[in-house]
Amino acid sequence: EEKRQKPYSPSFAKTGIKKIRNRISSKFGSIIRKSTSKSYMEACAGKIKGVDNSGSSMNYFMSTQVLPELLVMGKVAVYVDMPPLEGIDLYSVQGKRPYLYTYTREQIVNWRQDYQGVLENIMLREYLFEYDDTYGLPTNFKIQYRHYFRKPGENVVYYQLLDDNFKPKDGMEEQILNLPQIPIVVFQLSSSLMEDVADYQIAHLNIASSDIAYILKSNFPFYVEMYDMMAEMTMMNMQQDYNPTTADLRDSEGNPLFGSDIPPTSNGGTEAIASKAMDKEITVGNTKGRRIPKGLEFPKFINPSSEPLKASMDKQEQIKREIEELLNLALEDVESKNATDVNRDDPGSHNISLELEAGERRILQIWQYYENNAKEFTVVYPTDFVQK
Repeated sequence: EEKRQKPYSPSFAKTGIKKIRNRISSKFGSIIRKSTSKSYMEACAGKIKGVDNSGSSMNYFMSTQVLPELLVMGKVAVYVDMPPLEGIDLYSVQGKRPYLYTYTREQIVNWRQDYQGVLENIMLREYLFEYDDTYGLPTNFKIQYRHYFRKPGENVVYYQLLDDNFKPKDGMEEQILNLPQIPIVVFQLSSSLMEDVADYQIAHLNIASSDIAYILKSNFPFYVEMYDMMAEMTMMNMQQDYNPTTADLRDSEGNPLFGSDIPPTSNGGTEAIASKAMDKEITVGNTKGRRIPKGLEFPKFINPSSEPLKASMDKQEQIKREIEELLNLALEDVESKNATDVNRDDPGSHNISLELEAGERRILQIWQYYENNAKEFTVVYPTDFVQK
């Protein structure tokens, strides 16, 4: 519980992922895009509200929405949506064109592809906010599912909204999209770059959190001195004036040790003084002195050994180096199902670029389906990511 209250958040894997993302996205300026779809070309340039209706260019959308999720989780889905058209006249369709948004891997519940890799069936999870009636702010959410599928021999797409129990929402029947393929593009790598790194990051988090708790709670010097009960009682009697009303120390026969005729108190004499001696607060400092009986150990400050902390810090440095090495090895092992040839200098970045290229081609194809545009198009991503 205390470690959770003082969390330590190592971001070495996060930093490594960002470096890889920046290395790939820094080459996006050389992407070649050619299409007869005017809306697509303008949206890719960030015009007409961009590709996501929020002003994002395609390069920015790929760099911030698709690529990070792809590197970390190994999979991300992009939905190519289109506002409903209320009529067929030019006024009703003016300004309406497709736009994009993403679904994370956790939102992709299940899917199926045919032998050519064409998406045949997919179910996505969505979160719908519930809003406060007074202030209009979100207070809760509900889960619903989107189910898209194709039926054998038909050239249309069916979809249905389901509630959190996978039942048709409000009795909604199957709806038809007049598209030849499901308007969802799934980007996928052979594995996440975090597959092996995640456990190292967790280990580093636990070790570093324990060190923080140790430094805050235990890494303080403390005062110690040898204690002798009889010597302590002797010093107390030497330092105070004799008062017969308080003297209650007697020998084994009941005779007063210091000449007092006062009978023993009911507090237990020696035990009371010993308890007082043990509980007495000691004032220490560079201008304070302390007398000790002859033959006793000198009082001193002692501190915990720093060796365990140093060993822990050395281990953290080793884990940090291994995280960087594992990220680079994971990048080299990344494969794309769309890879045909591989740049031997940086095969991982090349394969990721090929996956992004293939995914954007499918996005553009669906975009043109919405516009009844069957003309040819071109999308070419860079393949050289070696830092000069």
